[in-house]
Amino acid sequence: MAPRDRPAEGLAHVAGVAAALALLDETLCEIDELARGRERRSVIHRERNRLSERQRTAILERTAAMRDAIRQVRDALGLRPEVVDAAVEIRSRCAGMWEHAIELKAEHLARYGPVPEWLASSVDPAADALVEGLAAVLDLLKRR
Repeated sequence: MAPRDRPAEGLAHVAGVAAALALLDETLCEIDELARGRERRSVIHRERNRLSERQRTAILERTAAMRDAIRQVRDALGLRPEVVDAAVEIRSRCAGMWEHAIELKAEHLARYGPVPEWLASSVDPAADALVEGLAAVLDLLKRR
């Protein structure tokens, strides 16, 4: 049944299914990257990938089968793959990070009790630098 031929009563359900499928598919992409050997290295986060070749192959086979299930539902509901522009994705992630950066400020940490000066003097400048960096990234996206 084409999307325009569906009764209106199921449209909210279809939207919910589409959102869930998108999250599942995105997570499968992350799992595939790990199964292919990804080992991200950052300042705080380190991945160690000790998957055996047998595990990697089996995981990739399983995620492919899971994608087939997602594809079947997508096709049955007449959904189209969503194209997300990199700039939109970066904006979205910056928006999500903004709150975490602000929460580092001593004034927000005070909810846990009095903030020692040594801690405030470490985190406040870092929080300011993070917020400034996010603003700079967003500014770069305006200059197409």
